[in-house]
Amino acid sequence: MKVVVFGATGRVGKEVVEECLRRGYEVVAFSRKPILQPQKNLFIIYGDAVNPNAVDKAIQDSDAVIIALGVKPSEKRDIISAATANIISAMIHYKVKRLVCLSAYGVGESLREVPLITRLAFTTYLGRVFKDKYRQQQLIEASNLEWIIVRPTYFTKGPARGNLQVGEKLKPKGIIAAISIKDVAKFMADQLKNDEWLRKKVAISY
Repeated sequence: MKVVVFGATGRVGKEVVEECLRRGYEVVAFSRKPILQPQKNLFIIYGDAVNPNAVDKAIQDSDAVIIALGVKPSEKRDIISAATANIISAMIHYKVKRLVCLSAYGVGESLREVPLITRLAFTTYLGRVFKDKYRQQQLIEASNLEWIIVRPTYFTKGPARGNLQVGEKLKPKGIIAAISIKDVAKFMADQLKNDEWLRKKVAISY
């Protein structure tokens, strides 16, 4: 399997790249930052995902796509949704069906399920980012791709623990529910060959 990872140098993206390589997949790592080191089965494309030509080059001849794009809360442009529109267009053109996308627990209708204090923090600090991610979600849902949107809770840097809560709705433990980035990467890689959550928005946490 040849997998394209957008956002390959981000916190989640770099773990996704490593997880896919461990599984023996060929990985096309797409990133704006030239900081990746070449290794077996890793192909690196540097570019901007809001550039449709760069996206086309990455997706051509691939079997699946993982979007792990992230932006800083101070970002004023709608980079995530703009990039996703390009990715969807290229996937349709090259007949690539499987799309696994990183979102967040609290985006869209899932905001109602988040504890009040956390909800206020999200809307105050991450409001613009979450609106952009919601536009991304709408674009993906409107497509005919084999998509899975993954909504992790708060990231931690600890080792993978497994034994996840997984579902379209969760009952988070405490005010701030958490999950290791490594477990997020494992779960996303699992969805490349798993149809259980096909065309669903699935939340994950401990």
